[in-house]
Amino acid sequence: MSFRTAHREELGLDLAAENPEVTARRRLVAVIHEQAGTEYPVPVCSYVFDGGVLTPEQQARIRLDQSEHTEFRFETAHNWHSLMGPDRYQRLLQVLRAHRSGQALYFERPSPEDDFEGIMVLVTDPAGRLLMHHRDDKPGIAWPGYWTPIGGWREADETPEETAAREVHEESGLTVTRMRPVPGPQHDLVHPLTRVLHALWDGPETDLQLGDEGLAVRMVPLDEVPLLKVPPYMQHYLPLLAAGQSPGRTA
Repeated sequence: MSFRTAHREELGLDLAAENPEVTARRRLVAVIHEQAGTEYPVPVCSYVFDGGVLTPEQQARIRLDQSEHTEFRFETAHNWHSLMGPDRYQRLLQVLRAHRSGQALYFERPSPEDDFEGIMVLVTDPAGRLLMHHRDDKPGIAWPGYWTPIGGWREADETPEETAAREVHEESGLTVTRMRPVPGPQHDLVHPLTRVLHALWDGPETDLQLGDEGLAVRMVPLDEVPLLKVPPYMQHYLPLLAAGQSPGRTA
C-alpha cells in the first residue's frame, strides 16, 4: 500500500495533496520490530511517518473505513494512558519521543525491562528545601494546577540522568549533576515508565528561574510541602527526603 493510498483508505483524506510540505519529505519517525509472540504469531516490522498537523477543518472531514475502524479521537499523551493497554501506551510514548527528537528511532519489542519514557526529579538543597514546580492549570496534562517536583519526557536516547538534568535546567534554570534513583518501591500514582531520581543542588538563589512551562518554581522547606496543593504521592516520597537520603550517601 502506498503512502498516499493509506491516508485515503484510513482517513478519507489525501494528505499528500493537502499537506504536501510535510508528506513530500516522507520523514520516517520510527521503525518498530515486533518479535513473534509479543502480539503477532510472526515477526512484524512497522513504519511510522510524519503526516503533519491536521487543521480543525481537516479533522471534520475524516471518514473512516468502517471495515477496519469504528472511531477516532484526538487526546494528549497523558490522557491516552487511561485509554490504552500498557504495551500500546509504551509504544505510543516511544513514537512520540522519536517525533520530538527529529531522529528516526528503531524499537525492538519486547522492550528492555529497564526502559523508561519520563522522569521525576526530587531536587533538594543543603537547607533541606525541595524544588517544587507550580504546573499550568489546563486540561490534558498530569496534575493541572498542582505543585509537583520537576518532571518531563525523555528525548532521543537520553539516560534517566541526562533527561533529569535537562528538564531541571529547562524548567527551573538550575544545573544538577549528582543524582541517583530514589530507593524503595515506586508509588502507584507514578507511572512505571517514569524514573524517580533525587538530586542535590547547591548554588546561588539567583539561578532559580521559571522556564517556558508552569506558573512558578521555588524551593520549599520539606515540612511546608504538604501545605501546598500537591499530589498524594508526595506523602510517599517526603519521608525518604526527610530521612536524609542523598545521591552522595550509600544505602
